[in-house]
Amino acid sequence: MAYNEKQKEYTMNYMKEKLDEIKFRVPKGQKAVIREHAESMNEKLTPFIIRAINETMERDKALLNNESIGELKTEPTKQEESPDKQYKQLTDDDLKEIDLKRLVKDVLYQIEIGEIYGEEVLPNLLEYARQQITNKTEE
Repeated sequence: MAYNEKQKEYTMNYMKEKLDEIKFRVPKGQKAVIREHAESMNEKLTPFIIRAINETMERDKALLNNESIGELKTEPTKQEESPDKQYKQLTDDDLKEIDLKRLVKDVLYQIEIGEIYGEEVLPNLLEYARQQITNKTEE
């Protein structure tokens, strides 16, 4: 079925009423780098950018509220200094149970994993997850 003027008009009205448009510029070649990364994560460019913005805003909000997420943490909190807090030791079996794709994309899942295994393991775990995802997409 051909895309007719009535459909075009409907689409334009919908976009005008329901969506905001943001345009921004990046240095020459950066768009291709971002697109390539998004595709390596099995995402399209626009949803990837939206996710990146949303995750950054969540982390910024956490920092403003004196919360810590993953590798953003620089000082130990009183809770960590307490010998009462015992984290589960991360094993190979545990690694098999962790959803690596979700871990890379979902900040709340990162927090959940950090509460179980300790936040200090998150940077290495995230790097491992990214490597595993990259290796699978190259195969």
